[in-house]
Amino acid sequence: MVVDHILLSTSPGETRVALMFEARLVEVLVERVGAASLVGNIYLGRIATVNKGLDAAFVNFGTGRDGFLALPEARHLDGSTNSGPGDSIGDYLNEGDAVLVQVQRDPVEGKGSKLTANINLAGADLVFRPLQPGVSIFRRIENTGDRERLTALVESLVAEAGGGEEGGFIVRTAARDVPDEALKADAARLIGRWRDIRHARVNSRAPALLYAGPGPGCRALRDFGGPWIKKIIADDGQA
Repeated sequence: MVVDHILLSTSPGETRVALMFEARLVEVLVERVGAASLVGNIYLGRIATVNKGLDAAFVNFGTGRDGFLALPEARHLDGSTNSGPGDSIGDYLNEGDAVLVQVQRDPVEGKGSKLTANINLAGADLVFRPLQPGVSIFRRIENTGDRERLTALVESLVAEAGGGEEGGFIVRTAARDVPDEALKADAARLIGRWRDIRHARVNSRAPALLYAGPGPGCRALRDFGGPWIKKIIADDGQA
């Protein structure tokens, strides 16, 4: 999705973000006090139920309603790579197990949050993928020279930060026009965040919140910001 204007508005109890392209509304994000989005949050959860019929598990992650962890999302637990034809949810976890999960979708219509064990930490220009080594480039960066330059640069940053064994990166489109030092800072910040989460996991008892994602305004700037943005308009300095 391409956006060229971001509008932020706040009122007592509510924050609204409008995403626009060529004067047309693309999407509206709304967050209300007491109903903040959980998307992006990372929890140490505990398996409440393993449902072999659904090939999924229900996870108590401390919000009052168990989340749903389907087999395709459970395959990423602790970097597992033993997926294949005939595998089942029981190959990856059992009732009572403590698991690291991230919220993909907020609860809707009586259904719990959708969870994944495929953890991603998004920055302004990079996305860190714990336990998944390597560098991937967004498809919107089409120039071969740019792709090769960014791949080599990010690989060197991973090696320099000592994070190669901990994971790899996805290079976002905005990174194409970002100075090397800014990418270096983004990589170091994301690797550091992952190390903080790992440390918190060791010192926590499930269920526990280990990392809270940003609010809607910061999330919109992170996900859609870049040199193509013409204006960012806010009606409140705190937005």
